[in-house]
Amino acid sequence: MKTLKMLSIAAVITTFVLAATVSAGTVVAPAGFATTDATFAADSPLGDPDAGSRYQQIYDASLFGQLPIVISEIQFRAASPENAFRPNSVSVSDSRISLSTTMVTSDPGATAAGNFSAAFDANVGVDELIVFDGPLTLDRGGSNPSGPQPFSYGFALETPFIYNPQLGNLLLDVQVPTGATVALGPGFGALEDFDASTASGDGTASVRGSVGSTVGAAGQTGLVTQFTFQPVPEPASALLLLTTSLAAIMRRR
Repeated sequence: MKTLKMLSIAAVITTFVLAATVSAGTVVAPAGFATTDATFAADSPLGDPDAGSRYQQIYDASLFGQLPIVISEIQFRAASPENAFRPNSVSVSDSRISLSTTMVTSDPGATAAGNFSAAFDANVGVDELIVFDGPLTLDRGGSNPSGPQPFSYGFALETPFIYNPQLGNLLLDVQVPTGATVALGPGFGALEDFDASTASGDGTASVRGSVGSTVGAAGQTGLVTQFTFQPVPEPASALLLLTTSLAAIMRRR
């Protein structure tokens, strides 16, 4: 346990040592779908909230470049042309969403050590940070009749996540507790309305299952995701963010 704690601290410190000025912007993963539909309609990352669900998606570090970033927002989008003209939303009464830096690969078929695993906890990095905790609404907010839908099924992180691609891949972990309730907005006939890619080797993969299970169903499907990132902070702000991140790691370990 002490070793894991030290690795977590080392990862955060290394992020700031390697930090350089980067421009604020967005990254869309898998690559190539920023302005193109991925053509597959997948389940919401919230799964089936009434039964309790857990969804993990891994993003290869190569999708994010080389420099450390501070992720502040995560957004998905609706599949086209399904419900393209009808704004809708999905709300869940409770959720727990975390990000971490994982050393596993995005090979969805591998379960050996060092590879993406069907066992949820095996994929979680030692720097896991809860970035959102509580009720969540994913609201489409609009539609596009002639192309990919806007990235509007999203949320701002309550706690920004410091991510250094040189330290490993990025893991998104969405958990909805058993008993949570879901509300569907107008025009939302099902939870299977999220744009996703099923291509092998695109740098994404996922595991989906029940929140109380240790193992889920691993596959190549990856929700098309847009990450909003901010520049690495100036020294004074960076020190404050570093202190906050280290404190969060100490509490969880």
